Amino acid sequence: MEFENKSVEEISVEFSKVILEFQNNSPVVNVGGLLEKPTKTTRSSKPMKLTILAFAVAFTLATHLPAQTYTPVYIFSSVTPETFSNPGNFLSFGFTNTDGQWPNSLILSGDTMYGTTLQAGLGGVGTIFSLKVDGTDFKVLHTFAAGSNLRYYTYTNADGAGPSGLLLSGSTLYGTTEVGGIYGSGTIFCVSTSGLDFRLLHTFGSVNPDGIQPNGGLVLSGNILYGTTLEGGGAINGTVYSINLINNAYDILNNFSVTDDGEYYPASLLLSDNVLYGTTYYGGNGGCIYKMNIDGSGFVTLYSHGGKLLFSSDNAFYGSGDGSIFSMNIDGSGLHSFVSTNAGCLILSGNTFYGATASLDINYTSSMFSVNTNGTNYRALHQFTNSAAGRYPSCLLLSGNTLYGAMSSGGTNGSGLLFRLSLLNSPSIVKEPADQFIQVGSQCLFNVVADGQPPLYYQWQFNGQNIAGQTAASLSLTNVQFANAGGYL
Repeated sequence: MEFENKSVEEISVEFSKVILEFQNNSPVVNVGGLLEKPTKTTRSSKPMKLTILAFAVAFTLATHLPAQTYTPVYIFSSVTPETFSNPGNFLSFGFTNTDGQWPNSLILSGDTMYGTTLQAGLGGVGTIFSLKVDGTDFKVLHTFAAGSNLRYYTYTNADGAGPSGLLLSGSTLYGTTEVGGIYGSGTIFCVSTSGLDFRLLHTFGSVNPDGIQPNGGLVLSGNILYGTTLEGGGAINGTVYSINLINNAYDILNNFSVTDDGEYYPASLLLSDNVLYGTTYYGGNGGCIYKMNIDGSGFVTLYSHGGKLLFSSDNAFYGSGDGSIFSMNIDGSGLHSFVSTNAGCLILSGNTFYGATASLDINYTSSMFSVNTNGTNYRALHQFTNSAAGRYPSCLLLSGNTLYGAMSSGGTNGSGLLFRLSLLNSPSIVKEPADQFIQVGSQCLFNVVADGQPPLYYQWQFNGQNIAGQTAASLSLTNVQFANAGGYL
């Protein structure tokens, strides 16, 4: 029997021979798994019987093929001018193209991805885009407006600059811009998935004191958005804020200061059971993990350990930071670092992490990996070996057996790219066809149970030739006779 998975170009199959033998009062000679009739037989009143043997089937993936398939699905266009408009300041605007540069966030809904680019586009300061997962139907949903002063942290315009942190609710996208707006301190915005009805929910700097440079993404509970700012607030070291989507009521829930056990410059933010959990870039031992109630009360430092937080189904923290993947109970106990890796982005699905690392070697090589939440079964999934393949992974997401992600720079135009990585499971036999002992004229039924990336395809053969129509996991032989003797695979 041959077993084939159309997602893979070639499968090597070690066949299983089904040997048909008959029993009578004379011996049977079996040569090479095929039946030879004896030269002399003796009549008997006993019914003839066929012994049908089904040996092991082994499916092996061709060794020259990868277990995963990497495909760039969209490459962002080159920018003009191609040199920095503000020499000596890496974070500066002034590049333009039609679609954006440096993709930095990505979300998936059905067969459509939505994302942002940090800069470029027609306004030079970033875009919101959508496209199908196969790379088709790319659309710029919003181009942020050009403004004044090309320096990143003092840039001012009408709607914000440097977008990131998209969140989808229904048919509405929410996000923030780190800088820009009329005060140069960033904005909170929303836009429909069709690109219509773009509007600002809040312009940072419009209240005093206010946070500046929103970062860390957004979380939504009911009609309330929660987020963080990198700096600003009453203690100038960052804030946790909320905004009501019904009336745009804005509130600062927490002002970070160096006296709060050194927490400042907040980073990632999560929400669970009306409790906000987050991290800071600095303070403590390379940052801190904290929690607080959604009304701003009950701020507690859980542990002096920064990074990016994720949740698992058992309500334990998992995250990445300080060059490792770590786990921790939600009460702050049981911190355990179990994989040493420089994960630039990390996602959690069930009991498996998927991540991408960034290297600062001469080729800026990056790699993708998976590892179980208990630290076992580390697997290298893909290696990015040159700039054309992309530099600096910025985000990952998983749908079914496919990873989607963004490289924030590199690609053939140097502006970044989007990719997908198919996670293929090599086909294998779970249950082999069973040996059977039957009478001549009876029915013989073989079944095989296989595992692998769906869809799975089957083709039974007799003496090396395909049996027409036998493409299921079972093979039925009716009224078995000596003419059925031969090799089945």
